[in-house]
Parts: sequence; C-alpha cells; structure tokens
Amino acid sequence: MREQQSIIEEIQSILSSDIDAQQEELESLEGRFVRAVEETNERLRECENLLHQGLRTEALGKCEIAPNLLDIVAILDFPGREVWVDYISQFDLPAPPELQLDIAADLNEAYSEEQPLNGLMRLNRLHALARSPLKTRIGILRRLAEADQANPIWEDDLHVFERARQNQLKDEANTAVKQLDSKQLAQLEQELLDPNWLERPPKKLISKVSAAHAQLRAKEARKEMTTIEEGLTTAFSDFNLQTARSLRQRWNALVPIANLSDDDQLWELAGPALEWLDREDQQEQEERDYQTALSQLEQALDSELPKEELERLYYQAVKNDRALPDVLHRRLSERLEYQELAAQRKGRLIISCVAMGVLLIGAGITYLIVRQIHNKELATSVAAATELLESARETGNFKEVSNYFEQLESENQRVAESTDIKKLEAEMKLAIEAESGRQVKFQNILDDARAQGVLNASWENMPAALKRLDEAKEVAITDAEYGQILELTRKVNEKQSGMQEEVDSRFRADLDNLKSSMADADQENLTQLQNLLKQANELNDRPRVSAEYAVLVPPLINSLNSMVTTTLEKQRENRALSQITDAIGDRNRYKSALEKYSHARQTARGKALQQVLEDEFTVWVGVNAWNQFIDRSTRTDFGTLSADESKAWESEARKVQEEYKSFPAAESIQPLVDMLHSVNSRISESGEQLQNQLNNVFNNETVANLLMIRTIDGKRYYCKEPPRSSGSVLVVNYLEGFDLVKIGGVERIEKENIEYPPQSEKVNYAAPQAVFSSSAQDLMTDLDRKGWETTFIEILVLLFDNTEMEPVLKLQLIESILKVASQGSLFIKQEFTSHMDLIANSNLDFTVNWIDPENIHSNLARKKAIRVLDRMEHPKTALKSLEAYKAKWKNPVLANQYEWYGWMIEDKAEDKWVCKTKTVPDESENKNLFAIYPKSETVQIVKVGEVHKGKVTLSGPSSALQEGRPVFYVKDAMKSDQKTRQLESN
Repeated sequence: MREQQSIIEEIQSILSSDIDAQQEELESLEGRFVRAVEETNERLRECENLLHQGLRTEALGKCEIAPNLLDIVAILDFPGREVWVDYISQFDLPAPPELQLDIAADLNEAYSEEQPLNGLMRLNRLHALARSPLKTRIGILRRLAEADQANPIWEDDLHVFERARQNQLKDEANTAVKQLDSKQLAQLEQELLDPNWLERPPKKLISKVSAAHAQLRAKEARKEMTTIEEGLTTAFSDFNLQTARSLRQRWNALVPIANLSDDDQLWELAGPALEWLDREDQQEQEERDYQTALSQLEQALDSELPKEELERLYYQAVKNDRALPDVLHRRLSERLEYQELAAQRKGRLIISCVAMGVLLIGAGITYLIVRQIHNKELATSVAAATELLESARETGNFKEVSNYFEQLESENQRVAESTDIKKLEAEMKLAIEAESGRQVKFQNILDDARAQGVLNASWENMPAALKRLDEAKEVAITDAEYGQILELTRKVNEKQSGMQEEVDSRFRADLDNLKSSMADADQENLTQLQNLLKQANELNDRPRVSAEYAVLVPPLINSLNSMVTTTLEKQRENRALSQITDAIGDRNRYKSALEKYSHARQTARGKALQQVLEDEFTVWVGVNAWNQFIDRSTRTDFGTLSADESKAWESEARKVQEEYKSFPAAESIQPLVDMLHSVNSRISESGEQLQNQLNNVFNNETVANLLMIRTIDGKRYYCKEPPRSSGSVLVVNYLEGFDLVKIGGVERIEKENIEYPPQSEKVNYAAPQAVFSSSAQDLMTDLDRKGWETTFIEILVLLFDNTEMEPVLKLQLIESILKVASQGSLFIKQEFTSHMDLIANSNLDFTVNWIDPENIHSNLARKKAIRVLDRMEHPKTALKSLEAYKAKWKNPVLANQYEWYGWMIEDKAEDKWVCKTKTVPDESENKNLFAIYPKSETVQIVKVGEVHKGKVTLSGPSSALQEGRPVFYVKDAMKSDQKTRQLESN
C-alpha cells in the first residue's frame, strides 16, 4: 500500500507544480501507475471469480490479504485522475487502464451480506468442535441456509446431516417405543413433522412414531379418565358441584385423546354424574335468562316504552312458566292502564290549543316592533367594541376599549347589560390578563438569553441563548420590544467572537508546538512518532476552530503517517513471526498466521511456509483428531458402555481409522475396534439378541427332553417315557436313533446294576444334558446383570463339570456355545481359541448314533471325544484372566498423544535450526521432540531434537527439518485416578 500511496502523492505533486516534469520522469511514474492499476485489477478479477463460484468468504479473505484490496482501490481512484490523464496526453503518453470499480462495488456488497452470517458461522464452528447433537447442528445449518441462500454449500451439508439424523431417529423411535416414553415420542413426532426437512423422512417412520405416540397418549389418557371418573362419582354423591365441574373440564379435554368407543365402560360409570352436571347447567342458564328478562322489563318500564314492547318483554320473562314478582307485575299493570287513558286525553287537548293561538297573535306583533329597535342599537355597539378590542390586542394598549365600556354603562344601560356586550367586556378582561402574561414571558425570555449568551456565556450555552432570542422575536409585538432584542443580539455576537478568538489563539500555539516537536523527533522511535500523530489527530478533531487554521493540520498528519509507516515496516517481520509463534496450539490460527506471512512476503521463507501449509495442514488436523480420540478413550470405561454408546464408539473408531489411516496410531486402535465389534454383535440391526441362537441348542429334543439310564457296564439307554419299576428290575423301552420315535427294544435291568441315576424313592431320570440345559437357561436369564463373559464361562464350567453327559454331545455343545460366545466377546474368542482348535482338528464324527446303546461306532467316537475333553483346559481358569481383560479396557492408553511444542525456523545468521515456542511446559523437560509430516502414502513421526533444562536442541535428519513445520512431544499418559481427580476439579 505504501508504493501505491507514494505514486499518487507524486502525481498530485506534479499536478500542483507550476513547472512541467521531465519526459523520462513522467514515463517512469506513469509506468508505475499502470502496473499498480493492472495488479489491482488482477486481484479484483480473482475475487470476482470466487464470488461467481459462490465462495464469498474465500473472496473476502483474498480481498483482506495485505495490503487490503479495497484500500488500494480507494488510493488509486484519486479525485484528480481525469486531470492526470489529460496532462500526460500532452506528452503523447497513453491513458492508464480503468480501475474495475464495479468489482470493488460487488466486494463491498459481499461485505454487507457476510456480516450478518458471522455470528451463525461462528456458532456452527463451535458446535462442530463440541460434537453437538445432529438435531442442534441441523437447526443452525437451516438458519445459515435461510440467511445465505446464494451459497449452495449449506443445503449440501443439510442433505448429509438430515440423512444421518434420520438414521438416529429410527433407533431413538425404537427405544422410545420399547420404554413407553410418551414425552420422547412427542418430541420425535414434532421433529419428524417439521416442514423444514430437505430430505423428507420416510412416511413409514412418521406413521410408526405418530401411531405409537397416539396409542400411548390414549392409554395414558384413559388411565387418567379412570381416576377422574372416581372423583366425579364421589362429587356427585356429595353434590359438590364445583369439584364436579372442574373434573368434567379435564374429562372433556381427555376425551378426544383417549378416543373411547361408544360402548366403553367408562361412559357408563361416569354417565350419571355427567347427566347431573348437564341438568344443573341447564337450570342455572334458565335462571340467568329469567333474571335478564326481569331486568329488561324493569328498564322498559323506567324508559316508558310503548305497549307493544312491554308486552313482548312480559312474554319473554314468563316463557318458562315463571311468574313475575308482585311489585313488577303491579307496575306493569298500572303502566298499561295509564297508556290507555293517555290515548283518550290526547284528542281533547288538540281542540283547546287552536283557540288560544288566535288570542296570542295580536300581542306578538307589538312586541316585535319594540324588539327590532333595541337590536339595531345593540349591533352597532357590539361592532364598535369588537373593533376596539382587536386593536388593543395588537398594540397591547387596552385603555381606549376600557373607556368605551364605561361610556356604554353610563349612556345606554340596557345595551351595556346585554349578553353580547357583557361577553365582549369579559373577553377584554381576559385579554388584559393575557397581555400582562405575555409581557412577563417576553421579559423572562430576554433575561434567560442574556444570562446564557452574555453573563454566563459559553460554547455550550450559546445555542440556547440564540434559540431564546428567536423565541423572543415570536413573542414581541411592539417596536420597543424588537429594539431590546436587537441590542441583546449584538452583545451575544460580540461575546461569541471573543470566544472564537480565544479558541483560535490556543490552537495556533498548539500547532506551533507540534511542528517544533516533529522537527526534533527521532525517526526510529515509533512510540514518539505515534504520540505526535495522536496529537495531530487531536488537533484535527478539536472543535470550533476556524477553517483557515484547521486546514493546516491534515498535511502534518500525512507526513506523520508516512514516518510511522516507514518505522512499522522494519518491525513487521518480527511481529509476523511472533504471530505465528503465538498461534501454537491452535491449528486454524497457525494456518491463518502462515497464510498471512506468506501472502505478504514473496520471499524464500514465505514460499517455504506456504508449501508446509499446503502439504501438511491435513496432518495437523489428523494429529488433533487422533489426540482427541486417544484422550477420550483414556477417560472411558469400555466395560460399562451401553449398547448405543458401544455402537457410537465403534463407528467413531472406524471413521478415524478410515480418515487418518496413514497414521501409525491406526493400527493401535484395531484391538479396540475388534472388541467393540464383538460387543455390538450381541444385538443385530433388527434388535435380535445373539444369545437367542442358543435357544435351538438348549431346547433340542436330544438335549432337553430325553431320559437316561446308565448301567455299570457303561451302556446308556435313552428313552422318552420313564422306565417301569417291577420289583428289583426296571423295564426300559429305549430309543434306537435320533428320530426319537423308533423303540430299539425293551431292556430289563436289575436296579443294582444302575449307576445313573442313583436309585432312591424319588428318582429323576432326566438325561445329564437335560439337567444341564435347564441350568444353563437359568444362567442365561441373569446375563444382563452378570455380564456376557461371566455368564458364558459359568455355563461352560457347568458343562465341563457334567461328567455323566455323553462326551460326543458335550463336545458338540461346547462348540455351539463357544461359537455364539466368541462372536459376542473378543475375550472368549481369544481365551478359548485352543478349545475350538482341538474340536476342529479332532476329526470326530458328530453324526455317530450315540443314542443306540449297542452302536459300536458310537463307543469308538465316545472314547475319542473323552481324549479331546481331557486335553482341554477347564474354563474356570478363564475367570482369572477375565479380571485382567476388564482392567485392560478401563481407561486404556491406546497410543501416544502428541502435544504441540513449537515450530521450526532456520537461523541463517547462526547457521542453525531453532524451535520457537510460546511457553515451555514442565512436562516437556527431558523429552524428545518429533516432527510429524507426510511422506509417500504414510505419515512419518521422526525425532528432531530434545528439551533439556528448558532449552531446545534441533538435530534431526535434513528431510525432517522444514521451516514452518510444527514440533511435538509425547504427552504424559495420566493414570485413571489422576484423570478422575482432574475431571472432578474441572
């Protein structure tokens, strides 16, 4: 901006000079002016392109890059431009290009449009950083889209956010329906019916929520109506009309919500009370109508209305078989009789009036003649008195009109006593009083003007004094009064001139002092120069200075501005670097500081900083995202998450992995993803619980419904009906195959040869697997309380400890249980991998018919199964490992967090690299420093130095040293109890 200002000042200097400039000087100056205009137009066109693309914020940002584009336009568009063009044409120089002021106007308009959006955009960024709920963020985006309709980006974001929100709404609706949460359903229905959706919610979802809400409201309303019915019945029994009406009001409000059918029992129960209330209402209304009719009839009697109206009001009052009060009935009868007699007298009165009229005509003629003479005298006197009164009002002298009224009083008393004369005489007295008040008011105004404009004259009082003089002119009516105003005005003007001379004298002295200080000023002392500039601006703003002196200050201000600009230029480099350092820890501020530096300085350093910004900003975003994720995980007990929280964590972990997969930390959180995925597998998208897959296993006919007898020779007899006891013998109809239908034969077994079940009075012949199935299902009912891993380990312990069960079947059950348990638990999957491997590698034929006690193949398979079982570790040992597993996922430290320490810059004078930082954190002492930057398809984390006694030494590989690159250290991982205390203190 300094260059452009210098060009304009040189042009204006040439135009104001009496001597023409040299041709070479003009050509050089015009060339500089043309280049400045072309560069400005180029920047204007770049901003215009961004505006046409709808990127208003980016256009304004480019406009504000130093030097400010609109400030340059204002400088180059100087008032003498046309004169300059004419001047250089005399030297055969072409006219400079025109500034594209239309684009500058568009930018000004864009500023006015952008300003109202700043608050909303700031609010949007804050909620994005805070990860606010989608519902909140959608509301802000809708306000932005409404306020900035020309920008399509808001609607694009809204489409994405609304689709995500609708997925949430489905889950929230399902939860609300299951929990019978009518308040939540009402909020969801209101949100779904909002007309502002761009992505219309599915009609099926709206119908589901609306129907569920209506059904739940109806259920709650009917429940409340049941309570109200009891209260209504009680109030009816006690004839408590006030309570009953209050309850009926609430009843009527609930009727449309409950949607009761006509034959609902509540109508029958509440019917008597409601009918009683209706009768009471009707009776009270009839009483009110009766009282109103009586009141109207009484008013009609007072107003002497005609007979027809009285009869109408009478019938209105007695229509419900109610009699009139005796007094009112008597008044009505008398009034009707009186009206009848009055009608008869009216005829006789008309005849008498005609006769009397003839006698009065003669007397009236004489009276009129006398009256005419008196009126003529009166009119003459009134006219004279009126004229004298008006004259007195104009002059303020009432002596002549007063004498006239005294003369009338003595010469023509009859006229003097007339109403018109008396009225004029009264007006005269009022006018005399008004004149006296006017004179007092005039004198008060003059006194006030004299006090403010002469006696207590000041710049503050002077406008009021002049205003009072104007008011005095409006009140004055005599020449003497106008003379007083002129004299006082002269004195006020003299006072004001003296005050002006005093102001100008003080101003000239201060101006001379400023010029002297400028001559002695130190050109390198910015504070001194700024103080002088401040003094100059204060002189320029000083009020009431004469124009001939005030115009001397602006040239001094321009000169001081030039001095300050020159001094500031020397400090900009250090200040710009300090701004970058101050932005450490805030990547957006750091980005802005780098951009500001690189755009303002097309130097090697400026280009290096711009290159770092372009190549590595996404890395800084990734570091922040990983830090936030790792930090949140260290403050989370993953063993206590709800189903929704667990799904949210898995989704977030996968998102971070996908977006920042080039970071080394991506592999560190894979175990967390696997653990969360297994937990989230326990409930399917449709809400089906994973453990329900075992229902078919536990309820299988061969497991849950068989009876068994095992003899001392190891044979197992399975049957569906209990064996029949015959003395010391049991008669068993045993099964032959898995169809559980065909009887293999009848075996008579001596009771003393039976090992299972023990023979007693009450023998339970249930097969061991049936006993296990029942116990396992009992354990499953307590799964939510005990937890997934504990429950399944206890089931496996129960299964392993069941020594009477068929070994082949036991292995089948172990395999089935572990498949389900492992799918829902990473711990079980890892802990029982060897068990699943033993079963998979056993080559055991699970189809062998172990139900047939004589099957040779089953005996061989049974022995093989026993060997496999003997090689398996008992599941109870897993309980010990489970505690360590749970502790592992309570506030886990998944990876390092990298804290921003400073940034690199090369000190070419000292030929070394230094790290600039705002502060030196205590925890960074004796820590290694790292650079994090992209290389090929990955992100490198390379050691570049260390901190020792608060001092930094950078000594990393040359590829890691780059001006503008941030420097990090590994943040200390807090222990769980430290985190808890810190959270509580916050």
